[in-house]
Amino acid sequence: MFDRHDYYESSVQNAPDERDILVSIARRELRRDPLRLREDFCGSAWMSHVWAQKSRRHTALGIDLDAETVAWGHARHGTPASDARVQTKIQDVRKPLAGDFDLALALNFSYFVLKEREALLDYFRSVHRSLKHRKGLFMLDHFGGSEIAEPEPTRRRCRIPKGPRFTYVWEQLDYNPIAALSRYAIHFEPDGAKPLRKAFVYDWRVWTLPELKDLLEEAGFRDVHYYFEDDDRVFRRRASCKPDYKTWIAYITARA
Repeated sequence: MFDRHDYYESSVQNAPDERDILVSIARRELRRDPLRLREDFCGSAWMSHVWAQKSRRHTALGIDLDAETVAWGHARHGTPASDARVQTKIQDVRKPLAGDFDLALALNFSYFVLKEREALLDYFRSVHRSLKHRKGLFMLDHFGGSEIAEPEPTRRRCRIPKGPRFTYVWEQLDYNPIAALSRYAIHFEPDGAKPLRKAFVYDWRVWTLPELKDLLEEAGFRDVHYYFEDDDRVFRRRASCKPDYKTWIAYITARA
């Protein structure tokens, strides 16, 4: 029996491939291999699990408020060899956290849920305090382009491994440009089965890159850089973005 998490991970995430992209970028920024990971808004903690499976030296801590999704991820992605190196906490990511992490992640645009400036600043400060002083790295993803304000749904064909084919649908439900507030929904349409409407709904503030840079630096971070995906699907550090991009995905890096 497949549920919405199966569909999500088969259409939105590819943790093993993204781990390799993140490691490549982190190596450039840190000039060493990051080993201890903090994954915020971790959901099923798939990234934490594939991170710990990289080697016996790799450890991960996933943080999220959704205990049910975290438990689903443990059952789906945990292995006897790596489980001891993966920890999870069910708590607000803004809560002070003792640690000495090499790398902290906020992926899938999850931090957009923090709509007020002070709330996002509190979160950034919490991350900064948990990283290795002057040796840790914080990475966030971001998206943009002219199509983010378009109400027309986007559709893509996908398949659950050893499971059914389905259509992934991303729809903008509402957009307020004055406050930069958006509501999005993900729908899944399995072949020959009842659609899963509004399987995931997101109520976000879409922060701009300059706003994020200012907040990161105010929280104590330095050396803020942007990595954009080129036509060859390689992420490279950029100081500017092509104005004709309809959609783009980027990673933001900040040194502690």
